[in-house]
Amino acid sequence: MWVTGDVNLPEALLEAQQEERLVAFVGAGVSAGPPSSLPLFEALARQVAAAAEIRWEEGFEERLDWHLGRWADQGIAVHQLVKSKITAPGSQPNRLHESIVRLFPSAAQLRIVTTNYDTHLTTAATALFGTDPEVYRAPALPLGRDFNGIVYLHGSVEQPPSSLVVTDRDFGHAYLTDAWAARFLQEMFRKYTVFFIGYSHDDVVMNYLARGLLPDSRPRFGFAPNHPPAKWPAFGIEPICYPDANGHAALGDAVGNWADLSRMGLLD
Repeated sequence: MWVTGDVNLPEALLEAQQEERLVAFVGAGVSAGPPSSLPLFEALARQVAAAAEIRWEEGFEERLDWHLGRWADQGIAVHQLVKSKITAPGSQPNRLHESIVRLFPSAAQLRIVTTNYDTHLTTAATALFGTDPEVYRAPALPLGRDFNGIVYLHGSVEQPPSSLVVTDRDFGHAYLTDAWAARFLQEMFRKYTVFFIGYSHDDVVMNYLARGLLPDSRPRFGFAPNHPPAKWPAFGIEPICYPDANGHAALGDAVGNWADLSRMGLLD
């Protein structure tokens, strides 16, 4: 279904939405636009480095989680600094947060997973539905095969800073040793059709998420600019491309139109 002149949604995605088997998987890009205006992971790491008076060096961006981990090992309050940058005064839900929430007919049917630390999705859901959705924060996650609500896969700013998944050690616990994130994802990908939104080409998080993407999972889709991430086919993610001539405005239009269409009745 064409939701704009340039963006066509696959039938499998729309069928999953109608059958209540759809999960929105939300990344940092969704919270980048105003009035949210929150940093992506690399910008967040740069802000942490600046606050800790660490000189940013070429190549840091290739191992952001590793460098954040080394700074934490040196006694720098990395997790507290991250939380302080995400709780920026004046940051509010933007159009994309609201449109993603509107893809679901009620708070009881909401099914969103996010790697973001901010709580703008919860705020948008409460404003739309007039009631608080179910909220789960890492590491206390629901069953991936049976959940409703909003899952903060890497923790949220409503928790103590130490609960946030930020460093390589945190990611290792979440996806490898304790593996609570990996277990949740494995069950979720088997049960639900998932679409990714707000993830970049070489997102650190996507490299860890790959550990939870199984070949026997249900279809997975991802919104991407005209040049989709080269790694996505290996992850089994089918790109839904949008033009990026005007930044990411076309993405906001596409998801907003999709939400409008999905909430129309027969008379509409």
